[in-house]
Amino acid sequence: MTTTTPSSPARSQFLVIMSSRLASAAVQALVGIGLARSLVPSDYGQITSYAGVVLFWFIVCDLGIASYTPRARALGHAGAVSTAMLVNTATAALGAVLAIALTVLGPFELAFASAFVLIVVGQALDKNVEAALGIPIADGERLFPAVSVLLRRVATAVVFFGLLLAGTDAVWAYCVGMAVGPLVGQVHVRRRLRQLGVRSRPEVPVASVLGRSSLFAVNDVAVQSRSLDAAVVALTTSTAEAGLFSGAAKLLAPFELASSTLAVVVLPRAARSGLAAVRRGTGLLLLAAVLLLLVLAPVAWFASPLVTVLVLGEQYRDAAPLLATLVTGLPFMALASPLSAMLQGLGRERFVAVAGSTFAVLTLGAVTAGAVVAGASGAVVGVVVAAALKAVVLAARILTVRPTQS
Repeated sequence: MTTTTPSSPARSQFLVIMSSRLASAAVQALVGIGLARSLVPSDYGQITSYAGVVLFWFIVCDLGIASYTPRARALGHAGAVSTAMLVNTATAALGAVLAIALTVLGPFELAFASAFVLIVVGQALDKNVEAALGIPIADGERLFPAVSVLLRRVATAVVFFGLLLAGTDAVWAYCVGMAVGPLVGQVHVRRRLRQLGVRSRPEVPVASVLGRSSLFAVNDVAVQSRSLDAAVVALTTSTAEAGLFSGAAKLLAPFELASSTLAVVVLPRAARSGLAAVRRGTGLLLLAAVLLLLVLAPVAWFASPLVTVLVLGEQYRDAAPLLATLVTGLPFMALASPLSAMLQGLGRERFVAVAGSTFAVLTLGAVTAGAVVAGASGAVVGVVVAAALKAVVLAARILTVRPTQS
């Protein structure tokens, strides 16, 4: 494999898409904050727990297609890309039907269940858009992926705050917004795929695509298991504790998204580059994480009480220590996605899958144990400890891979 250094277009693409995702995450965080301020922690915890479970469900339904597609596109496997798009659309639709049925028949009040159906529809549409975006990203496009992400989040925010100002119930305003944003994104991305000549049709055997995407699926599911944290806290303690946990986590969403954006851009680049370039990138990431930790830790513990009350409201004052702990662990949490993408780009999908599934179980176990012992405060400690261990393992693997293995 030829060793190359990251090109200027690659850096430019990352900066443009990252800026867009950070802006969209900030908009999304504003929506979450608006919802939190409109509800007591127990109701907020119920909604965020449900939304987290639905998000996890659609990552399972994705079957690794969203992560596999950019690599297939980067390597010129056009038939596999078309088939992958067909599979992704079909699994999103089937997953939505099943999730809606379980929601309607589940333990929710009718008013809540009716609104929650819109969350299901929105997540199905959104995850399908994210899978499709891997194609223009692999082609090196900057503006279109950036606009897609921001367009969906802004549309959601406009609908949510518009309905809220009009006197609509906060839960309904949120759920309607969560469906409208991805619907706008669907129209936008489908038009671009037609321009690129990408069709959703079975050009290669579906089993072949699923065989290649399965290892990506294991890691994707493992990574997204983080979305179950609030539900775990709710089940082991209370929805009020889950609301405090979710409130603190919501404030970090824009920063965590930067790492996932880097992963999307890095994976096809790593597939084209060599081990030396990947190791240089790993070294830079580790250095940035250490510097970030030294800066964030003291600031977090000093400022979190003020920030929590100012942003979320007085009813979330008890979330301040949770926020400080999560901010301290942010550098570790941010490393996992790009390091995993680098290993996948080098063809180490199996290792990433094993590591991802192992640490998913470890993280959920740590969150559960922490919540049982110390409520939401213990749960965030479990998140940070597991994230730090995972970052160390992934970095060590990259630095010890022999050239012949890449």
